[in-house]
Amino acid sequence: MDKVTKRKRTYETQVGLRLIRDKVIAYLMLYAGPRVEEVERLTLEDVELRSKSGVLHIRQGKRFRERDVPLPKPAQVLLQAWLVEREKLGISHEALFVELRSGGRRLSRRSM
Repeated sequence: MDKVTKRKRTYETQVGLRLIRDKVIAYLMLYAGPRVEEVERLTLEDVELRSKSGVLHIRQGKRFRERDVPLPKPAQVLLQAWLVEREKLGISHEALFVELRSGGRRLSRRSM
């Protein structure tokens, strides 16, 4: 039986969280249609999840326009999972998507 080290468990946890985060980003852009820059600027306040519906509030879209984008169910489910995992990690940054290794900095466009 192989011995699992603490370092390996930490790495596997980070990979799992990164997969959830990246899948949420892809689902948001696929189902809701925001641009990469708009996803990068999202904060926790911009997400409104209810039991049967959800809305993303895009504050600075194309030509600096604001708009509300409805969230389809597949994107809602994954976004809720990301918010739960994010809360477990204790990330206090206001950005919706953060880097996992650097102490919770906002995820850049290039990283997305």
